[in-house]
Amino acid sequence: MLNWQGTLNIKAFDKDGNLVDEQNFKNLITSAGKNLLAEALRNNAIDCEIKYIGIGSDNTAPTTADTTLGNETFRKAVTS
Repeated sequence: MLNWQGTLNIKAFDKDGNLVDEQNFKNLITSAGKNLLAEALRNNAIDCEIKYIGIGSDNTAPTTADTTLGNETFRKAVTS
């Protein structure tokens, strides 16, 4: 099985636009995500746009079979 990982970069800015903190995290792409991308490549009618961002606080190691976040604590629609 191919494990596909990405990197998540989070930057925090103060009210004046100055960078105050930056964190980098590895992010595992699940089988559901890989399957969605493969289907979108085969069929351009499939929408695989990222519409929501969620954050979870579970310490359980992610697996490629995961379909939900552990203890999701935040979710927001992507607006830009």
